[in-house]
Amino acid sequence: MIGFLKQFITKAVNVHPAEIFDVTICWLVSFFVRAAFVIAWTVLVVEFIQYFGISSIAFLFLAHGLTSILGYLLYRVPINRYKPISLLIFSVFATVTFALLAFFSFDVNSYVYITSLLFIVSLFLSQIKIAKLLFVESLFTPTQSTRVFPVIESADTVALIFAGFIVSLVSAYLPLNSLLLVLSFFVLFILPVLSYFTSSSIKHPLTLLINKTHNNTSDTIALSHLFSSKLLLAISAIVFFQFAYFGLLEVQYLFQVFNFSDSVSGHASNLAFDLGMLHIFFGFFTFLFQALLASRVLMFSGVIKSMLVCPLVLVSSTFLMLFSPGLALVLINKFNFEISNVLHTNAYHGVFYIFSHSSRAKILEFLEGFIRPLALVVTSVFLILSFNFVNFTLLNILSILILIGCIYSISKFDNSYNFVPRMHLKTSDDPKVILNALSILQQNRSSSNADYLLSIINAKGFTEPIVLKKVFDIISNQADYLLVPDLINLANTQSVDIHYILPTLNKILLKYSSEIAELPFTNREIQKLYKNLSTQELDSITRGELLSFILLSDLTINLDLDLGQLLKMYLDEDNIHIVYPVLLSFNDPSLANVLTELINEDTPRLNYYILRVLSNFDCSKQANKLIEFMSQASMQNKRFLLLFAMLNQNSTISVPHDIFAYFNDSTKGVIERLCYQLYLYKKAKPNHFLSLLYERFSQKELIFIRSLVLDLSDEKLLDLINQRLKFEVHLLYSELESTHSKNSDNKLLCSQISELYNFLGASKEYFTVLDLLRKY
Repeated sequence: MIGFLKQFITKAVNVHPAEIFDVTICWLVSFFVRAAFVIAWTVLVVEFIQYFGISSIAFLFLAHGLTSILGYLLYRVPINRYKPISLLIFSVFATVTFALLAFFSFDVNSYVYITSLLFIVSLFLSQIKIAKLLFVESLFTPTQSTRVFPVIESADTVALIFAGFIVSLVSAYLPLNSLLLVLSFFVLFILPVLSYFTSSSIKHPLTLLINKTHNNTSDTIALSHLFSSKLLLAISAIVFFQFAYFGLLEVQYLFQVFNFSDSVSGHASNLAFDLGMLHIFFGFFTFLFQALLASRVLMFSGVIKSMLVCPLVLVSSTFLMLFSPGLALVLINKFNFEISNVLHTNAYHGVFYIFSHSSRAKILEFLEGFIRPLALVVTSVFLILSFNFVNFTLLNILSILILIGCIYSISKFDNSYNFVPRMHLKTSDDPKVILNALSILQQNRSSSNADYLLSIINAKGFTEPIVLKKVFDIISNQADYLLVPDLINLANTQSVDIHYILPTLNKILLKYSSEIAELPFTNREIQKLYKNLSTQELDSITRGELLSFILLSDLTINLDLDLGQLLKMYLDEDNIHIVYPVLLSFNDPSLANVLTELINEDTPRLNYYILRVLSNFDCSKQANKLIEFMSQASMQNKRFLLLFAMLNQNSTISVPHDIFAYFNDSTKGVIERLCYQLYLYKKAKPNHFLSLLYERFSQKELIFIRSLVLDLSDEKLLDLINQRLKFEVHLLYSELESTHSKNSDNKLLCSQISELYNFLGASKEYFTVLDLLRKY
């Protein structure tokens, strides 16, 4: 039940099992930072209003902005010299020190009290937030960021709800300065979380080697001086306009809520209770959007379009406030801001990967520590100098102009954001730089990306298999059907291995089958490509892709090809998993008769997939015959029959019980016992499977087990197997490290390690091992 719940949650929040640990750590740190900030900001606002009145609120915003700029001046050097964790620890102790100072000066000196609160909020907590952002960014790739950042940022919303509840509860029964003790506890809780992270993140020698060989030009895209200034100017404008709008909205929000609280209770101090309840209200709906929808919207729309959502939504709601700037519309606008700002914030954090690793900390500190508070300072000065401060119509007109400026800045940033990775794809030969450029394009979906990648392939080409795989993954996911002729031309020129092109063509054909069917000349080119490929000697995987291509493009009908003959010619053990989803897409029981002719005792994997097709087509008669055949055939057939039982526990097509007895026999080999424990794992989740998994297997055996798990489509299990394969890499690398001579054994070990990393798709590690391999 717990395992099912975990799997359901990971799918619901769009996080892969392998990312759960890092996401959890980041989520907890974000939660404590945000909860502390909400409590501190609420106390500061309420106490400031009590001492100086609501009409002086602009002075608070001015002081907040100036103190934040002071924090930027103090931290801009340390943030480049020390790790984010070190800065977090220092800032935590500084925050607690000032919180205790404020707590004990509450009845002694009001100026010391307010000043201490200001330093907590504007200086230390603001810098803790920046260090937290750097810490989070260091753990994920650009592609991961679009999925995991919204989940991590949901901690802010949960913290908003929780902090709102704490503020409302404490303000109802205790003096407001008691919240400073709660704030201190929240901030201190960051330390054990970071301690657990550092103790649990065990890095094997290869990872340490990667960190040693890490350089500024290989890990992320390095920008030219000219273009980075344009890029930084554009994103600075976005941050400035966004926070300037926040300042104007927050002033109206606090003014309206204060007037409501004052009219109902007659005591301005009860503002804390009302603000706390509103935190809970806004936080609840924001959390639902953040946890369940935000990451999917980001992945679908890309970072730039997601950034545009916030100003576009706010323009409409701010326009309504021109006619009736009352409490109800202000609350609606605040609600719209909180919801849409989720997308804006996560997209904004995601774009930092375009900057080089060495400059990322400086840029984040500049934007968060200087540009944001500068926007608040400018807004506050305007409010202070305004002759008609309470004229909300004037503020809303200014807000709309600011939002228009934000939309314009985002459009300008879009041009720069697309240009930079494309420039590096065109000019760089470093595979690591190319991979990071591809990650940026993958993050910002556009059909023009696919078109550009094809032009780069034609102009200069790519050589590394991992790079080519990622290039064609992007093309297959972002291209439209109009790109099919270009892909066919690329296949005909043979400048790129056909086994990269065919899967891409097949995905596009599967996605746009109806549109392509109406293009007669494109279909003619498809037929020519088939005739060209059918004369070539192809490997098994490529033959499978070609068979999928034939089936998806209706060539069996258009060219009057014999399906049974094609299946016998192209289908085998190694490519059936490629053709299987295509066979299912036809949902045609007539296909069953053709497939049953391919059954053979020497092809257990092929038999297994045929059995799955038969069960999906409800061909129980043929399926039961095949089950009987496999149960009496070789051991490999029995293994795959057991795998079928794992997938079809509730199916009407059942597997004989003697199969389970066969695998439960203690005299059988370790693979048989592992297969049986895998079956039990799917039923009852015992721990014995995990202990068996860490027995020493050959690389071939591990990859076989992984292929079984891939067939099960179980991400949690797949993650366990991948972890086991990484452990195998660790063992191999330990052997490599123990011998210092450059001999053939070391070369073999390096080859095995690089093969495993390539298999796992770990690009950074793969290239590091290739560098090692060249030494031997």
